[in-house]
Amino acid sequence: MPFAAAPDGAKLYYEIAGTGPPLVLLHGGLWDGRLWDDQWEAFAARFRTVRPDFRGFGRSDPAEVEFNLTEDLVPVLDAEGIGRAAVIGLSLGGYVALDMALAQPERVSALVLVGGGVTGFDGWSEGIQEHRQRTHAAVQRGDLAGAMELDLELWCPLRSGDDERQRRIARENVNAPLAEELADVFEQEAIGRLGEIRIPTMVLVGDRDVPEMLQLAEILTTGIPVGHKVVLEDADHIPNVRKPAEFNELVIRFLEEATL
Repeated sequence: MPFAAAPDGAKLYYEIAGTGPPLVLLHGGLWDGRLWDDQWEAFAARFRTVRPDFRGFGRSDPAEVEFNLTEDLVPVLDAEGIGRAAVIGLSLGGYVALDMALAQPERVSALVLVGGGVTGFDGWSEGIQEHRQRTHAAVQRGDLAGAMELDLELWCPLRSGDDERQRRIARENVNAPLAEELADVFEQEAIGRLGEIRIPTMVLVGDRDVPEMLQLAEILTTGIPVGHKVVLEDADHIPNVRKPAEFNELVIRFLEEATL
């Protein structure tokens, strides 16, 4: 099983398959690399595809100190001799993908931001802020399972696609809320720097996602000069799980046009 070493020595697990232009899949904050199971074979048939587990998730080392997610991604790419890759990031992974494109643009050939946020955005509703406070309180009192259930209730209300498997994966990552609190993904105020991104970018969001994610999708699309938006119907925060065939077709077509 391949591992890369983070800057502070933490072991980072990843999987790699396929040949062709490099592609990196970054999972959301409730799962690990298995979030991309419905994409893995289809993407690996066309791209040299890597899916890491963030620190504190899956088979990577636990998160015990503050760390930087973008800095953790670099040694994974270096371990495989990948200088430049297309990056797909979902939710938390979207923050990391965007940070990578701004911090090291020479290493990113294309972006797909799936339900991704933007650092510097201050339009979160009172409901979302209250949810975060409840989740943080659960983490602080050691109720990590309760924190995970709160997150699933908010972000994954639909019961379609391989839903039960994704919920099981989330529950196996019960330490994820703690890892996310230690993770530094707010390295830069990306919302004011979107115009710097000059690589092909797809912004993809489910029409049943929370309203702020739909608003953020519009901010990303209008702010990135070469960005365009796709809305998948009957999908929440994990459209790759809700509509895998449609998701795969749209993303593969975009990436082939952007990277070949």
